[in-house]
Amino acid sequence: MTELPKPNNDQDRTLISDVERHGWHVIKIPELENSPGWVFSIGLHHSFGHPEVVVFGLPDEMAHQMINSLGDDIREGAKFEPDTLVTGVLEDYSCSIKTVDPYWYPPFLGYATWFYQGLDFPVVQCLWPDREGNLPNEAAFDTNLIPFQPLLWHADPIAARAEKLLATLDD
Repeated sequence: MTELPKPNNDQDRTLISDVERHGWHVIKIPELENSPGWVFSIGLHHSFGHPEVVVFGLPDEMAHQMINSLGDDIREGAKFEPDTLVTGVLEDYSCSIKTVDPYWYPPFLGYATWFYQGLDFPVVQCLWPDREGNLPNEAAFDTNLIPFQPLLWHADPIAARAEKLLATLDD
């Protein structure tokens, strides 16, 4: 995509300005009583040809810092490939990078679909481990943390463990 979308309001203008100045903008969806929050980038693909990044279930500011850290590395030429581990994003822990199925773009990345004018852009999910270093797709992962990170490389809501999260979006 070479042309940026036409802004409709001040929020759009801020997003576009951030993409032009920094290469990306970060969107925070706050945690609700029955739903984890999530944070995602818009502009990494436009500016650097890298997939956008989404992080679920961490405090907004921590997830925002993670995306900015990854964005800084991407600006310097790093590529975070799906199915790899990333160090340096969370102190003393490795995170996993997984490709997000486009099925999840409308419910979780709606503003990015406006920016890209459709679903034709890649996204990766940065998955964080439990205190023992186990990742959410591993059997030993802390079961208390399962509701905080859907497995968005699965298009099926059951396999993605996203049924309850989807239901909260309808509320």
